[in-house]
Amino acid sequence: HYALLADQYEAAKLLLRRGARVSVADAAGRNAWDLVVGVKGRVADEELFLLLMSGAGAGPGAAGAAVPAGL
Repeated sequence: HYALLADQYEAAKLLLRRGARVSVADAAGRNAWDLVVGVKGRVADEELFLLLMSGAGAGPGAAGAAVPAGL
């Protein structure tokens, strides 16, 4: 969320490629898409748009893959 709000699109894309889940909501209940489109008004980066739309990192089993067992 912070990367998107700060226009740090390269950081946001890296996080998404590494498995960050786009469905995670902040304290106000907004997910990544809500922040980019609702707050910023648009997605200025084509690759970021595609990653958000595809739900990169949100596929089956992603919830358990984010944190290794035992941590």
